[in-house]
Amino acid sequence: MICALRAAKQDSSFIGPFEGVSIFHDWFTTAFGPTQDVQDASPHPHRSFLPDNVPIVLTHADLHPSNIIVSYCYNPQIIAIINWHHSGWYPDYWEYCKAWWTSRIGQEWESKFLPLVLDRRDFFDYWDYSVLARGV
Repeated sequence: MICALRAAKQDSSFIGPFEGVSIFHDWFTTAFGPTQDVQDASPHPHRSFLPDNVPIVLTHADLHPSNIIVSYCYNPQIIAIINWHHSGWYPDYWEYCKAWWTSRIGQEWESKFLPLVLDRRDFFDYWDYSVLARGV
């Protein structure tokens, strides 16, 4: 079984890495499904709402209470963040969008804790549309 896994070929429609945020956003908002070339495609109406002037940062991309280990004591502290299989280099807003996407509206995680560690992003709905359109 391990030999079969190691012999697997990467899909030829693999995307990335991208040369910058703008090119990533063009791909992210234009193509629904694997594609290599978005230069001939018309920009999606939501494309202009995603900022190109943000840095690329290392992102956990699955920041959720179930992935945060906290010490059990009088003064609890975060001792580990686990489950890094979604991690990668993404635009700096990606962590907020993914964390908010996996939260339930009105729960403490969304209303109390996320605002303490991540800046709110007003374009979440445009990001969400592109994620759902891609079937992610």
